[in-house]
Amino acid sequence: MVSRFVRRVRTASGAVAVQIVTRRGRAVEQVEHLGSARTDGELALLLSAARERLSPGQDALDLGELPAVAPRLGDVADWTSKGGSRAGQTTLNDEPAPAPRRGRPASVNAGGRVVATSSLVLWRVLTDAYTRVGLDGLGDEAFRAMVLARIVEPTSKADTLRVLAELGVPSPSLRTLWRSLKRCNDNDYRDRIARACTAFSAATDGLNALIMYDVD
Repeated sequence: MVSRFVRRVRTASGAVAVQIVTRRGRAVEQVEHLGSARTDGELALLLSAARERLSPGQDALDLGELPAVAPRLGDVADWTSKGGSRAGQTTLNDEPAPAPRRGRPASVNAGGRVVATSSLVLWRVLTDAYTRVGLDGLGDEAFRAMVLARIVEPTSKADTLRVLAELGVPSPSLRTLWRSLKRCNDNDYRDRIARACTAFSAATDGLNALIMYDVD
């Protein structure tokens, strides 16, 4: 699976480089260097340009007023050596940095790494919608995780764990998911969900139409 994300890396000069990383699985295929910032304002501009390049022209969800924290140079970890000479720099794996060469490199081996990512805003939107419809009345966290993950990516029940891991949210075990499916039959989740959805529809717009579908 190919993924692209924005990375901020402290350079030997004290500036912060903004890069777009292309990764296939765990292997980094390319690092595109957008520029280096020496002030918080420059960092904000570079990050804005990077997000636009990742998703050009993409509309944003209207989530109302969300707290925003301005990017700061001081928040970027400094993994460079303290000696100040490029020859003495090391990466996180303590490997010598490559010797400088002329021209712009096709990729950059920077001294930083991403240890985790998460789609917390997306997950919050999904869980809030799940609650508003009234499905949290089931009291089944594993079932909720399976339903919301398959909204993000319709896939097999076993592969649901991968989707949850990529979202960066807590994930039940596969055995717990199978137990949840047994509870679906034993406790007639289908009827309870239908009643909750019908009640929500009637309370919001007065319509009682309900369409059921299966993603299997």
